[in-house]
Amino acid sequence: MCGFLVHFSKNNKKNFDRSKFVKSARLISHRGPDDMQKFFHENINMIFYRLSIIDQSNLGSQPMFSLTKRYLIVFNGEIYNAKKLKKLVNQNHLRGNSDTEILINLYEKYGHNCVEKLEGMFSFFVYDFKKNNCFVARDRFGIKPLYFSNQKDFILIGSEIKPILSYLKNNKLNNSAIADFLIRQKMDHDNITFFENIEALEPCNFAYIDSKKIIKKNYWKIQNKISDNNFETSKKEYLNLFESSVKKHLISDRKIGLLFSAGTDSTMLATIMKRSLNYPVQTYTYDFINNKFGDSHKSKIISKKLKIINKSTFVRPSDVINDLTKVCLELESPFTSIRIFGVRKALMLMKKDKLSVVFEGGGGDEILGGYEYNLIFHYLDLVKKNKKNIKFFFNEILKNKNKLINYLVTISNQFGSIKDCTPFVNINNFNINFLNDNINEKFFFTENFPERLNFLQKSQYTDIKFVNLPRSLKYSDRLSMNQGLENRVPFLDHKLAKFCFNLPNQFKIKNNITRYISKESIKKYSDKNFFANQKKTITDPQSEWLRTSLKNFANDTFNSTDFKNCDFFDYKNVKKNFDFFLKNPKQTSFDIFQILSTFYFYKSFKSKFNC
Repeated sequence: MCGFLVHFSKNNKKNFDRSKFVKSARLISHRGPDDMQKFFHENINMIFYRLSIIDQSNLGSQPMFSLTKRYLIVFNGEIYNAKKLKKLVNQNHLRGNSDTEILINLYEKYGHNCVEKLEGMFSFFVYDFKKNNCFVARDRFGIKPLYFSNQKDFILIGSEIKPILSYLKNNKLNNSAIADFLIRQKMDHDNITFFENIEALEPCNFAYIDSKKIIKKNYWKIQNKISDNNFETSKKEYLNLFESSVKKHLISDRKIGLLFSAGTDSTMLATIMKRSLNYPVQTYTYDFINNKFGDSHKSKIISKKLKIINKSTFVRPSDVINDLTKVCLELESPFTSIRIFGVRKALMLMKKDKLSVVFEGGGGDEILGGYEYNLIFHYLDLVKKNKKNIKFFFNEILKNKNKLINYLVTISNQFGSIKDCTPFVNINNFNINFLNDNINEKFFFTENFPERLNFLQKSQYTDIKFVNLPRSLKYSDRLSMNQGLENRVPFLDHKLAKFCFNLPNQFKIKNNITRYISKESIKKYSDKNFFANQKKTITDPQSEWLRTSLKNFANDTFNSTDFKNCDFFDYKNVKKNFDFFLKNPKQTSFDIFQILSTFYFYKSFKSKFNC
């Protein structure tokens, strides 16, 4: 796991400022605490920071040449099938054991077709000295980031946005992207970022870049025909794929820890690591001070059952107040929950314990439809399949009459609801000019969905492509790399994910039990009721704190001159909305914290990078 910054000149290094480039690149030094290398040559300039996980010798240093010296690579990520791929290149001339060396020589042999052979997480840049052009690629889910800015005389490519902003002039926030986030939860979807003139290479895409053009191409799709295997066969295949993924992700020359919440995802990972693969896993849990329903207690119970070590760390309201600006800078974006502070503290504890790799359970809900709003779309598929199921549909959604309106709103616009179907958008919070400039009819109908998806798959695809997964992967990458840790997400092995996404609905959800096949499969290694009393979602005191210990902090922010002058919000209505929230215990805090973090994101990047 690493970080890089690349400057590709379109016209023989015109306007290249070496000292500024070096200074800008230091902003990603946290991504590679083990080594730093530079390369300057005519049209191509690179700086690379290395976190060495496999082959820690200098034989794994980057930038790295191919065997013929025609190609030069910088690579961020891990290729888990590197040993198998080694057989496809000239092994006799390889110098070390790094996956980087295998990757660059694989590219020399197969060109862009090499990406289809890769199993892992990756973003990489290759320069062709003969043709004076570049090749970039990103993994299938975008686990590893890749950004670029196409300027008149040069192109900048980097692992994070801050060094690009530092090198450029006239930076501006992308108000359209901010509207996307505030009103539709969307983040880093397609090629859009929070900054004008800075794009993200989309997941499962590669691109050729030269002085005149950038040509992109998608190389993988998650959708396929629905599997026609029976449940028992599918269950065995699921467990084989999951175990295989965990085993691949355990490849490391350095110690691995697990971010553990006692939820389904992390418990499954801990169970397979301990009981199937006999890996001496150590787990780390975050919680909130004086949180009666937090994760630390449940994590201790499950860890004791699995006979594994568990350590806990606790978030205080002062962490939110003191570190909000710092976290916005680290994430390069606003965020939606105080849970981020918990993840951050757990990762700090891992770093203190000298770990270098962290397992996370991200992606499990997305690939199997594990959220409450996925249930509603599953019911719609039942009705579509057989009109007689309409009675069942209404019986189910009427079980909780208080949420009937929420369910109906979610069906019409999943983007406007959080995972439990609670709508969060109050349009009065926003400045009228901001709305007029960024919201139109196309704003609500810009998504392209693959053909032949059923309702549940379309709901899953929304999370995978536009909302939850891009957001959580971005947070995971930035938070872990800011501590010099490599984050790994075994549920997003592309073979496992594609298998799950294309299962019949009834294997994903049965008797209102979400992620049914995974919970049935894991019983091979767990007690009968191992998952019976598990929490539905991560519990946090965000609403409680905003009504008590964070109340003055929020009020002071909303009453500040800077907030009143912020172009995004109508501060009077935000204040009115916050007062309403304070008096109504059942009102969601999602939009309140979303506004707070967006303002501090805006303020911090305006101050530091003149955005």
